[in-house]
Amino acid sequence: MLKKRHIVLLTIILLLMFSIVGKAADLRAVEYTVSGDSSDIDILQLDADFGMNNGNTAGFTLGYDGDDFHAGCLFGLNAVMRQTYRIDAHLLFTDEADGIDFGKAIGVSASTLYSGNNFFWETYYFIDEDLDNHAYYRGGMSVPMTRRSSFIIGLGNLYWDLDEDVVNLGLEVKL
Repeated sequence: MLKKRHIVLLTIILLLMFSIVGKAADLRAVEYTVSGDSSDIDILQLDADFGMNNGNTAGFTLGYDGDDFHAGCLFGLNAVMRQTYRIDAHLLFTDEADGIDFGKAIGVSASTLYSGNNFFWETYYFIDEDLDNHAYYRGGMSVPMTRRSSFIIGLGNLYWDLDEDVVNLGLEVKL
């Protein structure tokens, strides 16, 4: 019951961000990722990436770790936009962070914007005082398969288990 409330609260926060920052938010891409270590699949994750007319971004993540669903929403303010790269500042809200209910984090992301292979990196610092480890990160490479789809490979950790390092394999479809 408590988990459902957190997911509803995260959805409301995401909708409020859309209404405050810009009226036009378009679903830009959907990414499906399988993450795990060398012997186990730890998470199945679906990410929705929204773009706004002013260059800012928003996103919603829904993950399943075999026992529980986890949700997070983020809002990115575009800091630097060039022809070949972009850098954004982020706010991230999650249903839990390393076992603590309702995580809150600030972060930075960077990505290249070439027509071929692209690199991405994002890191967040959870501001919750009760955490031993505050860092959540993810980085990797996007390899185009077709004009609108890419294969994703990367490394990172899980925000509900910050000590667990995983390999991420996924498929991104641009809409």
